[in-house]
Amino acid sequence: MHPKRFPVASACGVEGWRSRVVHHGAEFVVASKPPGIQVPSTVDNVRESLVAKIEEVGDGDGWDLNVDPTSASFTLTLSFSRL
Repeated sequence: MHPKRFPVASACGVEGWRSRVVHHGAEFVVASKPPGIQVPSTVDNVRESLVAKIEEVGDGDGWDLNVDPTSASFTLTLSFSRL
């Protein structure tokens, strides 16, 4: 089997992912998703996804996260700034 790969997942590192968490609360997490990575895990790659990386950061920081992408509501928010 050749899983679909998302190199950006490992390129960010733990500190990089930690810095992408904008807010975490009891019921939700707000994260800045980089391009080139899936939000939920794929069938053939459960480790290189936004959900997996945020859970990884949360576990290391003692957050009580149990993200279930099948029941959670994912919203993509785009923000623009004028230079």
